[in-house]
Amino acid sequence: MERFVLATERLCLRPFQKSDIPKIYELYSDAEVNTFLPWFPIDSYEQAEAIYEQYRKSIQEQNRICFCMALKDSDEMIGYIHVSCEDSHDLGYAVLKDKQNRGYASEAVSEVLAYLKESGFDYVTATHDQNNPASGQVMRKCRMKYAYSYEEMWQPKNFAVVFDMYQINFDSSDFVYMKYWNQSENHWIEKK
Repeated sequence: MERFVLATERLCLRPFQKSDIPKIYELYSDAEVNTFLPWFPIDSYEQAEAIYEQYRKSIQEQNRICFCMALKDSDEMIGYIHVSCEDSHDLGYAVLKDKQNRGYASEAVSEVLAYLKESGFDYVTATHDQNNPASGQVMRKCRMKYAYSYEEMWQPKNFAVVFDMYQINFDSSDFVYMKYWNQSENHWIEKK
C-alpha cells in the first residue's frame, strides 16, 4: 500500500499501521467518545484489529479516504478522519478524550479539506448530532456552512437523533446535497 501522508503544524495524517491498534482500542472503547459516533463502544482488542482491517480495506477498495490522526513529534495516534467516496462525500472524525479541546480536529479537517479540493472534489458534507455542538464548531471553523437539520433513526443504536448537515463547495456553486433531507420526514432549516 502506498504510504500517503499529509502534515500540519502539529499533526501527521497518515495510513493506519498495526502499532495503532492499542490506540484504536482506546478510542473506540471509550463510551464517552462513542456517544456521538454511530456505533457502540467496542470491548476487545479483536474488535480493534477488525477496525484496523476495515480501514485498510476501505483504502484498498477506494471507497473511503482514511487517515490516522497522529502527533507529528511522536507519531502517536490521537484520532481518525475519513471521507466517503460515495455521493455524500461525508467527512467524519474523532479524537481521543484526553486530546480533545486542543484544536486537533479543526487542524486535521482543514488539511483534509484542502487535499480534497486539490484532488477534484466539488463538495464535502459533514453531519453532527445537535447534542454535540463542539463538532459543529469544528465544521464552522473549517468554513463549512450549515445547510439544514433533519431527524434520523440512528442505526445500530436505534434512537432518534437530530443532525445538522454542513457542506463546503469548492466550485463556488450553490449546490446543496439533499439526500439526508429527502430521506427524513422531519427536516427544517434553522437560523444559525
